[in-house]
Amino acid sequence: MQATSFIDNILGRFYNSSIFIKDPPKKGRDAVYLYKLEIELADRLLFLVLAADNDETAFDYIEDHLARAYTVVPEVKQAAIVEKKRVTKGAGYLLSSESN
Repeated sequence: MQATSFIDNILGRFYNSSIFIKDPPKKGRDAVYLYKLEIELADRLLFLVLAADNDETAFDYIEDHLARAYTVVPEVKQAAIVEKKRVTKGAGYLLSSESN
């Protein structure tokens, strides 16, 4: 799979989702945030990018996403918010497969 088609697929799903907000929320409207989470398992380090209303909800979604990706849900040693942005047009994260 080419990187371009993968990114287009992900962005297409994101822009067509019901959580996408075209303009920043105004007072009185609930904000949705885009989170970049770092998840430490026993044998690897994972990054998860997801949309949630608040920090607590973002952490609650971790197990759901691991259950979708693994037959047996691995034990999470540690999870941390690396970045948090309000969902607006163009909001996103650049992920690298290289180790720093």
